[in-house]
Amino acid sequence: MKFDYVFIDIDDTLFDFSKAEEISLKNLLETHNIKFTKEFLDEYRSHNLKLWQKIEQGALTTDELPELRFEGLIDESLFDSHVAFIKFSNGYIDGLANCPFIFDDTKPLLDKLFGKCKIYIVTNGLQRVQHPRLDASGLKKYFDGIFISEEMGVQKPEKEFFDYIFEKENIKDREKCIILGDSLTSDMQGGRNAGITTCRIVRNGKPISESDLCDYQIRSLDEFLNIVE
Repeated sequence: MKFDYVFIDIDDTLFDFSKAEEISLKNLLETHNIKFTKEFLDEYRSHNLKLWQKIEQGALTTDELPELRFEGLIDESLFDSHVAFIKFSNGYIDGLANCPFIFDDTKPLLDKLFGKCKIYIVTNGLQRVQHPRLDASGLKKYFDGIFISEEMGVQKPEKEFFDYIFEKENIKDREKCIILGDSLTSDMQGGRNAGITTCRIVRNGKPISESDLCDYQIRSLDEFLNIVE
């Protein structure tokens, strides 16, 4: 193996978050007799992305998400109190926790990496979402460590996020480390900040654009094996 340590993001890398997101939103809206549309889904994704970018930048905390996640997207007059609106938003998170959808190429990759290198989960996702999905997926056995920013008190792409892992796992040689993820702003920038090799996965036929943050760009996890072996 070219790398002894593999850091892997969860959402849209190992887990099909887009699928989980759509199903959770649809179920939530229909439960409250609110029409679900493709337009709403697109607006929500755009709004949510901006919120998570603020979290990565340290301008927002995950505790503030429930209050802001549906701001301007849902008519709050449909709820009899602000508490009911927050409960509605938290219902979406509960729905995500029950959607442990993994991509077809996830388990084959982990099977081939297991025992040949150390594998770590590195995610900015909420702990109340990530832990239940990892448990339900049966994937936890593959990982030598699971690092969730909410539990660590620091977000990707901050250098301190990775420094914490290096110290805890006694990792000395950063040239033997690689991060695999889908996000330029958290995974690839995080890898650059940490001084490790970066590999971005771009799924679902999305265009691959050149970026100085990426040492490699791939379309499937099968391609990742050619990089690390």
